Amino acid sequence: MKQRPLVTIGLILFCLLVTLMIPTLDTSIYGFNGDPLSWLSFSPTDPWRIWGLSILLSPFVHLNLWHLFTNLIFLVPLALIIERRRSPAQLVIILVCIHLAGLLCLLALGAGIPLEGKLFLGSSQVLAGLYTFWALEEKKFAYLLIPGGILLSGLWQGQDQLTILAHGAGVIGGVLLIFSNALRKKLGAKRTN
Repeated sequence: MKQRPLVTIGLILFCLLVTLMIPTLDTSIYGFNGDPLSWLSFSPTDPWRIWGLSILLSPFVHLNLWHLFTNLIFLVPLALIIERRRSPAQLVIILVCIHLAGLLCLLALGAGIPLEGKLFLGSSQVLAGLYTFWALEEKKFAYLLIPGGILLSGLWQGQDQLTILAHGAGVIGGVLLIFSNALRKKLGAKRTN
């Protein structure tokens, strides 16, 4: 009997919980300036604000239910595939690695491009990286249409430069994970010889 995809279900529920919770937070209670959507979003110019919570929570925070639904409609099928074919633990590791690699890319890009305190939120960065990783890992290059579509739709919709950079950073995160896996396998093969 196959196990239930608990990580994917947890991902859906946590995204839904965080997104629905945003309007209920009263910032005056917690002493943070601005609305919760702003202070839970990731800022390349101030990555450690709110004790680093924005680093952890930014992929779960969405502008509204439509934003969340759009991201989940693409994220869930691939998360289910990875969780079933690999393992729940590997799905978590892949998601975290892509997220952190994407944020590091944003920080590096932010050092050279003036982002003027712009904020990033949502799971589309991780989504772009996950599809890039899976397409390259499994040599199913048609999957690259998803991150390509995310980048092109961002340009077409006139999204701000941070959002487009974040989607690109997600793609870079997926590629970096492929390279790190290849390096790990190569080093592992040398140790056994």
